[in-house]
Amino acid sequence: MSTRPESGTEIWKQIDGFPRYMISSFGRVKSLKEKEVRILKPNKTKFGYLQARLFRNGISHTKYIHRLVAKAFINNPDCLPQVNHKNEVKTDNHASNLEWCACRYNLIYGTRIERMSKSLTGRKLNVEVTARMSKPVKQLTMDGHLIKVWRSTREAARNGFNQSEISKCCRNKSRKHHGYRWQFYKEEEK
Repeated sequence: MSTRPESGTEIWKQIDGFPRYMISSFGRVKSLKEKEVRILKPNKTKFGYLQARLFRNGISHTKYIHRLVAKAFINNPDCLPQVNHKNEVKTDNHASNLEWCACRYNLIYGTRIERMSKSLTGRKLNVEVTARMSKPVKQLTMDGHLIKVWRSTREAARNGFNQSEISKCCRNKSRKHHGYRWQFYKEEEK
């Protein structure tokens, strides 16, 4: 699935590690079954990228199409980790539109910064709104004695704790962090 007209010659190569599938220079995926050869319909992720579901030994593997195209058609002598869409259209997976790049390059490429700043316009929260949205957390010893009540997980994080680990404890996904138990502090406990 692409936004550009099909131009030039479409080249097909076998997908590394998946002998029953081929990827084209236009970003199409072909399934090579014994009796039937067909082009797969890609799935679109919530972030706008196209994926294909490939099977090997009865196990499903979901792969980003732009990465399959880049691995098959674009040299990567510097072993760069990410693939950039030159025209910034995430569904345009033609080999000519893709390039290997470093993470930082991908983050600042093209109009991304401008688009991000526009999407954040008007989203700055004032102190009052932030305070209302924050949930106080209590830091407890392992045997349940209260050590301190923090205004938020973020405040505790500013003092050397890990915000996401505290949040996991509060949601009962983890038992302790830095040798302490953590729980959301309820208003009625005051």
